[in-house]
Order: sequence, then C-alpha cells, then structure tokens
Amino acid sequence: MRKSQIVAPVLLAMLYSCRSAPQVITIDSTPSNASITIDNQFVGNTPVVYTLPKTQARAKNLVIRAEKNGYEEGAKLLTKKGRRFEPTVYLKLERLPQRPQTQFVGVPASQQPAVNLQFNTNQNQQNTSAPPVINNAGVNNNNAGSANNSSNGGGNGGGNGGNRR
Repeated sequence: MRKSQIVAPVLLAMLYSCRSAPQVITIDSTPSNASITIDNQFVGNTPVVYTLPKTQARAKNLVIRAEKNGYEEGAKLLTKKGRRFEPTVYLKLERLPQRPQTQFVGVPASQQPAVNLQFNTNQNQQNTSAPPVINNAGVNNNNAGSANNSSNGGGNGGGNGGNRR
C-alpha cells in the first residue's frame, strides 16, 4: 500500500478533530422563567441551554439580558476568554419597588373606595375654585346649591321669590 493512501485519511481525521466544537452556554436566573436575549435576539426562558450560531461564536463580546415582569432588567457583558465564552451565566434580577396604596383610615379594606388621583402640573394655571366636596355617594356637591339659588331669585328674597303665580 502506498504512503499517500494512508496519509490522506489521517490528514482528514486531523482536520476534523481540529475543528472546534459548537459553543454552548447555559443561562440561569433568579427568579427563573426570565426571558433571555443574546445580542437582542430572544433565545428562551431560564434555565436555558443555548448553542451559539457561528456568527455569535466568532464575536468577541455578547450581551445577555434577562427580563421578567415585576423585576428590574438584568444584563451581563460576556467576553471571550481565549477562543471560547464562559460556559455558564447566572443573572439575579432585583424586584421592583411596589407602589404605595392609598387607604382611608378607619374604613375596612372591603369598603375602601377606588381612588384615581390626578394632579395638574401646569404651573401657569391657577385654580381659584374651592376644592370639590364629596358626599357619601361619591357625588361632587361643589355647586349643588348654586343652581337652586339662581332660580330662587339669588337666594336673598326668601321663600318663593322666583316662583310667583
């Protein structure tokens, strides 16, 4: 048998063995089930085992982000160490602060009214009217007497001032 017939298969085997194996990254987070993106591409929910495509495997850096409702976004810049990226990534997401709830003192929780507060932030407008008065039914009584007073002759004539027959 010729040397060239033996050397060719050996060279092919060596070439294939030198070819690098695909890069696999395992990503986990606290809390689990966070959405994971690598370079703005969704790859799954934690825990996730992701095989990098060749384009990402050739990159020098990868940006890994984790998002979950009720938590701040977590991110990590992954830099190659030698020819490969770190194989395991862990991200800890911090819980967002909860908004305070308005509660009325002395009113049981089951009877707390729904409150939608809106504030005028326009500094040029001046509100000279009196604040609204809310009765037990939640009706605005700010101008309740003004309509009756005008039909009664302004309210100063007493009795039936505007209703003569």
